[in-house]
Amino acid sequence: MLNRHIRFIPVYTPKKLLASIAGILFFFSNAFCQCAADNFKKAIERVYNSSGQNISNQLKHLQQIEKQMTLCNLGQDSAFIFLTQKIGILYFRLSDYAAAIVYATKAIRAADFCYSRHACSDVTLFDCYYNLYYYYGRSDELKKKLDVADSCIRYSLAGNTGFDLLIPVLEEKIEYLFNSGAYNSCTRYARLGEDILAMKPVKANLTDQVYFINIQANALYFNKNLYEAKKFLEEKIDTFEKNKNTEKIGALYNLMGLIDLDSRNFKKALLNFEKGYKSNSIIKFRKGCAESLIFTGITYARGFRNDAASLACLDHALQYSDASDSLLVFGQKGYIYSLMDKSDTAQYFFRKAFDIIKYGTDEKKLLEKTFAFQGTNILQKLSDLITVKGDDFVRQYRHKSEMNLLKQAIEVYKANDIFLDKIKRDQQLDFASNLVWRTTARNLYEHAIEACYMGDNSRDGFYFFEKGRAALLNDQVNEQRWENDSDIIKLAELKKNILNGEQKANGITPSSNEYLNIQKELYANNQRLAILENTLKAKNPAYFKNYVDTTFLSTSQLRHDVLGNSKSLIEIFYGDSSIYELVITPGKEYFRKIDKSLYDSLTQSYISLISNRYELNSHFRDFIKVSHSLYNLLFQQITLSGGSVIISPDGKSFPFEALAVNNDIQNPGYLLNHYAISYTYSANYLTNEFVENSGTSGNVFGIAPVQYNYAHLAPLTGSDHSLQNIDSYFGNTTSFTLDKATKNNFLRNFPSYSIVQLYTHASDTSAANDPVIYFSDSALYLSALLPDRKPVTQLVVLSACETANGKFYEGEGIFSFNRGFAAMGIPAAISTLWPVDNESTYAITELFYKYLSQGLPTDAALQKAKLEFISSHTSTEKTLPYFWAAPILTGKVDVIRMQQGFPWVKWSLITLSAALFLYIAILFAKRKIRITRQ
Repeated sequence: MLNRHIRFIPVYTPKKLLASIAGILFFFSNAFCQCAADNFKKAIERVYNSSGQNISNQLKHLQQIEKQMTLCNLGQDSAFIFLTQKIGILYFRLSDYAAAIVYATKAIRAADFCYSRHACSDVTLFDCYYNLYYYYGRSDELKKKLDVADSCIRYSLAGNTGFDLLIPVLEEKIEYLFNSGAYNSCTRYARLGEDILAMKPVKANLTDQVYFINIQANALYFNKNLYEAKKFLEEKIDTFEKNKNTEKIGALYNLMGLIDLDSRNFKKALLNFEKGYKSNSIIKFRKGCAESLIFTGITYARGFRNDAASLACLDHALQYSDASDSLLVFGQKGYIYSLMDKSDTAQYFFRKAFDIIKYGTDEKKLLEKTFAFQGTNILQKLSDLITVKGDDFVRQYRHKSEMNLLKQAIEVYKANDIFLDKIKRDQQLDFASNLVWRTTARNLYEHAIEACYMGDNSRDGFYFFEKGRAALLNDQVNEQRWENDSDIIKLAELKKNILNGEQKANGITPSSNEYLNIQKELYANNQRLAILENTLKAKNPAYFKNYVDTTFLSTSQLRHDVLGNSKSLIEIFYGDSSIYELVITPGKEYFRKIDKSLYDSLTQSYISLISNRYELNSHFRDFIKVSHSLYNLLFQQITLSGGSVIISPDGKSFPFEALAVNNDIQNPGYLLNHYAISYTYSANYLTNEFVENSGTSGNVFGIAPVQYNYAHLAPLTGSDHSLQNIDSYFGNTTSFTLDKATKNNFLRNFPSYSIVQLYTHASDTSAANDPVIYFSDSALYLSALLPDRKPVTQLVVLSACETANGKFYEGEGIFSFNRGFAAMGIPAAISTLWPVDNESTYAITELFYKYLSQGLPTDAALQKAKLEFISSHTSTEKTLPYFWAAPILTGKVDVIRMQQGFPWVKWSLITLSAALFLYIAILFAKRKIRITRQ
């Protein structure tokens, strides 16, 4: 999908005439006796520029100079850098790339030493790193070459030099990242390239501009941001068309066509692919022509079910295709023949597609290979190929009803899942890029779960349910576990610097010098962060083993380690075409397929009614009807065991505890009356080991800003008094209210307490498209939640609006503040799904702490708090689920052991009673003495 125009420019210095070799030796005899750097440099230039010698003789004389400089202890100065660079170039001319690399590395070490002492510039370091980059390229050491590319980019930007050389370096780095699936990093490099073309005197051409634009559009496309990608492309294409530069923008037309294809605008897609083919034909760009024809074929198959036209386009595409495109052609032909119920032909083309990698390869043998494949984005194509091969076995099962076919399909799907794990392990992608791959995997898991459902295979179904949710969160928890506080400080500092740089860049015109300076610093910090993260992984083999561990939680382990005899687990998978439910109780499993249109209709009505107090009050009868219907849809013929239910949701979030188990308007029975309910990111998340409070830290840390003058938010009157009531249940508490409830006070203190209580305003979205919490002085965005040490916190209570909501990512769930705290190693959080009035919030929160202080587990404490809140109100309105169902517990359910607060009232009464009793006793004794004396 990408135009590849990579240019390599070797570093050569023109030769000059030398009088004679005798003259060189005469110079040596005089210069070396002084050990002067300038004299050595002149000698190096004379030898290197001599045309009367062959390269081998030049090398021999330069190495004599190297020995003499070593004797003079001149191994770390500018003359030595100059010498090792020249020796490296001569070895390169002899095609001795290994020796060239050795001397380029020597030059870099010397340059680094000089740079640390301010004795040489960024330009020198760029020259040294660029030479090494080029040598690695010629020796076919691609990974090392691209690692060095980062240093070339860094010192080119810092030294304001070498931009003509930098553009092809950027393009090759981007190409590698794109093929590796690191789409987020591609965007960063592409924006940098576009900025350089716009601001610096670079010999740029239209091809480079299109390349960088195309990469950014591809990143948006693969992130499923179709609207943004389309808007971005329309703007760029319009500019090129106005300038009559349409002959080189075929890749942009192709991508626009793919967006139309995904949006089911098939006619417009065909038009854009036709434009793409025409544009690519003019410049004879074969790969672009192949892609235009392939996408046209896919459109005929998917949009018009015109198999003949589709196959004709695919056959035509083979005339232009490289290995990567041929793989896509054969895979697509296999898919079409599968739809035509010609399974033998389909499997033939699937084999041909795998043979592109190596003859005889299949999805299992593929797992033995490295990912050094040629071609654009071949990893994505391979994953799609494996999925459609599995789909063909499912399609055969529908006709033949042979269970062995479903077994084969599940084996193929599992191989694809392991393949995706291998990508994550081998490519070591950044978090944002892994998010994109999680979206890619979503299609696989839906198809796999369908196959498991068809075979009533809940064991493998549970595997795919779990693999389809919050896998990256578990990676984050494991990372945090193996990091120490000093590592966390370094990581947090770099991440804060990057975040600050990105915020500054957003407010500055991209064409300004200030913008480029910020980009320089951003690039340097991103490189430092990548180096630090890789160092930490190398330093912690236990972490790395955990990261690549392929063992998985089974249903029997789930029962033993999590459910016991008192809990049930409900998992929902919300797919594109179907919804599946898996219920695991201590004694039984239920695997069900749910009507998607009915589920969507009921959940939409349920959420809109329960989250609006006025609608709920006015249409309570309708709510009970909807709530009971949703209950029946989810729990029909299901018997839950024990007193606790754990929900692992997917798609829209709603409170299960307010589902009505009966249709009685006067006396509705909610699920809350029967079960303590909690939510989890995945069942596997509940098996994680979290840091525990050693007893040296505090119990409860409370924050209540009350006033928000800077943000025009309503005051939360009474929140400070509610904190005081909570403190009365525990000892060793700290509360910050009013002007002390600042963002910095929160970030500095919260990791040291078992429980964190936040009474504040919040929002699930903001102008920055990031969940936000407000403090007395400023706002904290989720992306800036970067603590400088491991928290011992066991529970965060976010008594604020919409803290359970955020941006939804397929395969990972909702990115909210409670998930942000979970990623830091905090096992559980209570958050709210919609805004609730202050009085109800304070009451339920205080009741929760009352039951928590009595030793109840967190889910039971929240259940009892809600039930007491309902029973304590004679007002019918306050018993509506709007007032009590919004707070939900997400994460690991536990009993939180803390030091109990000193019961001042109780002991005051006891002390007063004792004193009064003693006083009466003394009076009585005195009276008795007087009587005796008389």
